[in-house]
Amino acid sequence: MNMRIALVSILWSLALVPWARGQFTQILEAKTISSQTLSGRVHANDEKDGLAGVVVELCDSKWENAFASTVTDSAGDFHFEGKPKGIYHLRLSLSGMDHLLVTVRLKSSAPKALSLSMRAAT
Repeated sequence: MNMRIALVSILWSLALVPWARGQFTQILEAKTISSQTLSGRVHANDEKDGLAGVVVELCDSKWENAFASTVTDSAGDFHFEGKPKGIYHLRLSLSGMDHLLVTVRLKSSAPKALSLSMRAAT
């Protein structure tokens, strides 16, 4: 009987682990952002300095499946090479920050690069 109680206790604690890892919100940027390239800098809370280590994923239109990914460098910069004009969906994530979902339209009459802001998870 003690073995069964121990097993149930272990399984219960494992079920709680994903929930206990930390809470975050997925923030959907309300409007499509235009850029000449699928590159730019990620900031925290509109600060000037970039965020290193942000995972930037190129996703389907529902942000469910990632087709490509990169990580921001020490300056917070990222870049996806050789993407033609069109609409793209980016999902940004970093431990301790809310996830950011962004729709980007690549066009020649837009700013050269993106400037994206993430906020601390609450």
